[in-house]
Amino acid sequence: MRIQFLTLALAILSVTAVAFAQSQKQTVKPPPSEEIRSVDFCEMAKRPKDYVNKLIRVEVNYIGWWESSYLYGDSCNEDKYKIHNALDCPGDGMCLDCTPGDDTCKQKYEEVWGALASYFRSDKDKFASRVRGILVGRLIGPGHFGHMSGFRYEFRIRNVEKGIAIPESAPW
Repeated sequence: MRIQFLTLALAILSVTAVAFAQSQKQTVKPPPSEEIRSVDFCEMAKRPKDYVNKLIRVEVNYIGWWESSYLYGDSCNEDKYKIHNALDCPGDGMCLDCTPGDDTCKQKYEEVWGALASYFRSDKDKFASRVRGILVGRLIGPGHFGHMSGFRYEFRIRNVEKGIAIPESAPW
């Protein structure tokens, strides 16, 4: 059952990446008046109230598997500093909240994950995948986010500026 699920998940990710690569790239850019400040991820994670609802740029690691996903930093990889991720879509950040017939979240999903797809690295069992990236988005919270409401903050991804492969030498 687990192998079938993982195979299906990888197939969906592959199809999405191919579809994205074949489409024209459209990057959602902030209004000219909105400045994007570069912030160290660990600084944001340790002092989140300073960054809530502000458009920021962070270089961060993403890990995801069938049940959950989150963002973390190399120098602050402790549970209390991990932040849930979502897309910057209408509603509550989840495509389930989008207006029927509105493809905004679908397009955002294809844009974000398509930009990162070729940089993903899976663990030896193909259970989880990681990638590093430079992301632009907004920090939301405090609240209850992610699997079992296990995160106090959520970073809503607006766009990916750069995908970066995590080296094979990096331990899991």
